[in-house]
Amino acid sequence: PKNDPCLDLTSYVSRWDKGVPSTVFKNMDVVASAFFRVLPIVWWFCCGSEEVNESGKVFSARRLLTSEKGHFSDDHPSFARKRAPHGPYSAWDLVSAWYTMQAAMEHDMTVMMPVLRVWASARDVKHVTEFGLRSGKSTVALLLGLLDSRSANSPTYSNRFSPGSSSFHFVSYDRHIPLFPGEMLQELAARGGGKWEHKQADTVKVESIDSTDLVYIDALHTYATAIHELNLSHYGGAHTILMHDTQQFWDDAECVREWKPGRGQPEPGPTCEELAAEMGVQAEHARMGLGRALA
Repeated sequence: PKNDPCLDLTSYVSRWDKGVPSTVFKNMDVVASAFFRVLPIVWWFCCGSEEVNESGKVFSARRLLTSEKGHFSDDHPSFARKRAPHGPYSAWDLVSAWYTMQAAMEHDMTVMMPVLRVWASARDVKHVTEFGLRSGKSTVALLLGLLDSRSANSPTYSNRFSPGSSSFHFVSYDRHIPLFPGEMLQELAARGGGKWEHKQADTVKVESIDSTDLVYIDALHTYATAIHELNLSHYGGAHTILMHDTQQFWDDAECVREWKPGRGQPEPGPTCEELAAEMGVQAEHARMGLGRALA
């Protein structure tokens, strides 16, 4: 809706930028990153503008999330939005808002997010596997793609699924816990007719994955990890495999912490020898980049 600061990312950015001197803002990468990671959560729980449904009852996005399942179901006719006539707050509406705020920012996933969304919206994609989720930008993009082809609120919806066949399963692997509330994503996926789950594991030690259609690889950028994840994808039956950061880490793995043109500033972390010992692989395989795995 117009003039709604809770749905206007430009308003957030403008207020944030004007309140901080530019010299300070440039040195606040960590703070800014944290701010925008919690922005969707703030929108959900604090800025969910209260609406009045046809029966005169007040509800909000926060209550939509925290209420018991079924009480505020997506297809309930009495909860049509007063200011947005195309339907109730469906899973697609809320994931789309989350996606829009994340995709509007400039980061290393800005270009990749719409790519993931398009590939996940294909009709033959009913199971998605993700290796590495970090702050959840790729996770939200893939989930929105799955919902695009299944939600009547999506502009790309074309009723391509017969009744009972639109369910989906989305599995994300990462050795760390997500930097966003996993319960929120589980609830959104469930309301969209599917299932999302996070498996905390070191992908190089995963022996097999469920049968899958699409795999997105963006975990540890080393040959040893990438070749293992590609093998998992192959034996899992994936017909589509997407990989991030192939150009940045084509020759050398991310544990080679040296500045090189096109790679940006190296991030702190363990050496290749330390990674090799932790993963139980040869040091050379921990040092080699993604290009060897893709050759």
